[in-house]
Amino acid sequence: MRQLSSECTSTELKSARAQRALLVFGGTEQCGPCLPCNIDTLLADFLAQEYATALSAYRLPTIPFNTSQEHGSLAGTLSFSARMMQAISSTLIEQLQQQGYREFIILSPHGGSHWENATVKELNATHPDLTIISAKDGAAASMESAYQAAGLSDLRGMHGGPMPLYTTAFLRPELIRPGRYGQWSPAQSEMAFNYGLLEALSADGCWGEPVEVKLCELGKYQTIGQKLWTTFAQQQSLHLENTLKRVRTLRAELTSRKL
Repeated sequence: MRQLSSECTSTELKSARAQRALLVFGGTEQCGPCLPCNIDTLLADFLAQEYATALSAYRLPTIPFNTSQEHGSLAGTLSFSARMMQAISSTLIEQLQQQGYREFIILSPHGGSHWENATVKELNATHPDLTIISAKDGAAASMESAYQAAGLSDLRGMHGGPMPLYTTAFLRPELIRPGRYGQWSPAQSEMAFNYGLLEALSADGCWGEPVEVKLCELGKYQTIGQKLWTTFAQQQSLHLENTLKRVRTLRAELTSRKL
């Protein structure tokens, strides 16, 4: 079956009678001297492809911006406010509701998208006939399985370390530049991200275990990234399907008790 996306015609989307839609948000923010600014968007595109297929969902086009205010003074960063992200999500869901969609997954792999949980709670409260979940629901268990599959232990970093290197090597290896990036002082993380002082604490804007990027090891990085993210996507797709079913079941039980 052809994946439902904006590449379909209106007639094809209508005849598919799908009730699930996937809202996709990437990000555009600096990632230091060796990695591109669109890593979150690359990852969002990959996960959206996997989830849309596994969940039989209409995949919306990826919006390549997110909340990245802490990186705002560093070249390459483009950011929306949390209010804007919430408004975009609400507007899209209300439009899709008119077209018959009833279940929505908000996909935003960007680590700083703290607007997401508040949006999910508010939309479920104001639209009791709809189900809105975050694609991050239960992601910790899926990531643990992914780490094991890729042979990884703890990857130290909040905006740096080897994770973004493995991700980029898997998705767009030609965008990687050789060199070194990263600075890591966990006790200063709140100062760096909540108070907008990342640039003061990290010379290159990366916050994680220092990494030496060697192009001769690109194949190794790529293999790790592929195992990591393909395993994660498979595990998380199953979890999201179960979450949607569980919400439907509980809502049906609640409705029957009120009758």
